Amino acid sequence: MNAPSSSPAPVDANDSLHDARAGVRREQWLLLLGSVRGATLPTLLIGALFALFYAQFAPAPRLLTWWLMLGAVLGLRHWVARPADDGVALRRGPTWLLHALLFATGLVWGLAPAAVLPGIDDTLLVTVVLLGAGMALAAFSAYSVSIAAVTAQALPLALANLTVLTLTRDPAHYALAAALALLYVHQGVVMVQARGVLERQIRLRVENALLAQQLSQQAEKTAAELERRMEVERSLRASRDRAERLSGIDALTDIANRRYFDNRLKQEV
Repeated sequence: MNAPSSSPAPVDANDSLHDARAGVRREQWLLLLGSVRGATLPTLLIGALFALFYAQFAPAPRLLTWWLMLGAVLGLRHWVARPADDGVALRRGPTWLLHALLFATGLVWGLAPAAVLPGIDDTLLVTVVLLGAGMALAAFSAYSVSIAAVTAQALPLALANLTVLTLTRDPAHYALAAALALLYVHQGVVMVQARGVLERQIRLRVENALLAQQLSQQAEKTAAELERRMEVERSLRASRDRAERLSGIDALTDIANRRYFDNRLKQEV
């Protein structure tokens, strides 16, 4: 009697590919949420230092208003970027709301020159623009996992800075605006390359995790199949022993028969 055998169901390649892509998107999204939350306090402190320094050149209430706007946007952004219980979806609001708040962050930083004008000269104005450019470049590195997030924050800031430099009508500022534009383009190219490397690393990590999970499931199935086969073998052995015992007993009198006598005699001899 042969025991029926069953093999584990093969893993569908399409399902594995879909799981890998979903895992990569999940890891990218979690990295973006972590970067958004991690940038809240440093950005708020930089804004406070900016307001304190330029308060000696521009009206303090205007700078305080600007900083409160920045704090409100950053606080709402941090609140929205908290992941839900599944660790992927946003706890508060849809996905577009996070990108809208990133855009608002860049817009507030883009308004920094307007907050200090006309109380400063062109030299100090350039420092404000360069500070804004630094914040835009920081977005390229902090949110490189998402091109949409980088664009949402860096684009309004970069456009505002370039507009301020252009409106000064100073040839030196034109050169600075061109240099910043080239720097933004260069940083964008670097970001795309870095994003590709990061995405490959995330994909390898996710694929390795999926492979380990599949191997673990396969091992569990193999162990279960082995245990089932051992149980069947024990059952067959017990049935065989019982059949041998019954073959040596007369069914009518329940007394050992001639076959039992011959086997016993052979053992004794």
